[in-house]
Amino acid sequence: MMVINKILSKLKRSKNPEEDSQEESDADMPEDVVETVRETEKQDEDSENQEKILKKVSTLDDEVLKLKMSMNTVKKDVTEVQDGLKSLEENIRDIMMLYEVVSTQINPFIGESTVTATNLEKLERMTKELKDLRTNIDDIMLDLKILTLKNLDVQSMVSEVMQEG
Repeated sequence: MMVINKILSKLKRSKNPEEDSQEESDADMPEDVVETVRETEKQDEDSENQEKILKKVSTLDDEVLKLKMSMNTVKKDVTEVQDGLKSLEENIRDIMMLYEVVSTQINPFIGESTVTATNLEKLERMTKELKDLRTNIDDIMLDLKILTLKNLDVQSMVSEVMQEG
């Protein structure tokens, strides 16, 4: 019981920076007990340091997650801005083409330039392609309706067409 009391008093003193009194109490205790007490103190210090490090790592993990979330948000915003700029560029191009067409038709002093003629041809070609695409989409929609109503084996039909082509 006396050894345990000495160990407890040793632990209490070790928290206080009075090393002289520790050395005196060390002389009263057996060497193996003193060594055990010192190892226990060192383990306590190590475990406290580990706890501090774990807290810091946890804090850093949280900060990294926050940064990742912020970075994803910024990436999303950048993508949205890029899409908006592309749309804006297309709109400006369309407006410029329309302006050229209108200014040529209204202003009798401006002859048809090669740029205007080229743009008119492009506009007519695009209009024709749009009509063709609409027709193709309508045909595809009609075909899909027919296929779904008749419960046909679409996969075998596709395989046959792929083998022919």
